[in-house]
Amino acid sequence: AATAAATSTSADAAARFKPFHEEKWDQKLTELIDFRATHGHTLVPHTYDPNPQLARWVKRQRRQYKLMLVGKTSTMTPARVTILEQAGFVWDSHEVSWREKVQELAQYREKHGDCLVPSSYRENPQLATWVKCQRRQYKLYWEGKPSGMNPQRIEELDRIGFCWEIRPNNEHVYGTSPGGGAVFGKPAAAAAASAPAPVGSSRKRSASGAGGSPAKRGRKASKRDSLDLLGDAAASMM
Repeated sequence: AATAAATSTSADAAARFKPFHEEKWDQKLTELIDFRATHGHTLVPHTYDPNPQLARWVKRQRRQYKLMLVGKTSTMTPARVTILEQAGFVWDSHEVSWREKVQELAQYREKHGDCLVPSSYRENPQLATWVKCQRRQYKLYWEGKPSGMNPQRIEELDRIGFCWEIRPNNEHVYGTSPGGGAVFGKPAAAAAASAPAPVGSSRKRSASGAGGSPAKRGRKASKRDSLDLLGDAAASMM
């Protein structure tokens, strides 16, 4: 009789816990949807001061999702996966980290007027390191080597005036989306002149097509400008 009573008590406790657990999950889902309504996405930063509990919950959903995929014990279910995906949930934590840095870079531009984050940027050294990494990954991409860069990321960075190559005399390289032309000069010129173009059938073809690599196109443009100046000078002397 005592054993039966204990079993009954445990079952009752489990029955009470499950609705409570579901209620807490639904509450966090509502908070996530509110976050999306405010920010336009569900990429809650890893350190989100206004609601750190939501940030931890989002990380936990990704972890439970991975456990479910490999067949381990998990609180994630197919029904929850569907609900989260309908809310625009992003499962890839690397993508979340990348977008966090894009947002930080956009904030830097609002404050400083450009995306030229110094190598020794004490206010946010991680952002400085990330910017250097994007340039390195971009170079690998154009060389046809394995890279974390892709056309979508290039276009997204182009839109905020990202500088792909630092050069003397402010002749930096901007707006070099695959198939498009390089823009040399100051960030304001880059924002006005850069425009995304269709991507070629392969990375190497994109890099070599449409006038060659960004650097080669820049050299050709500079040469044409020099010839035009010489022609104008000769005409004025006649």
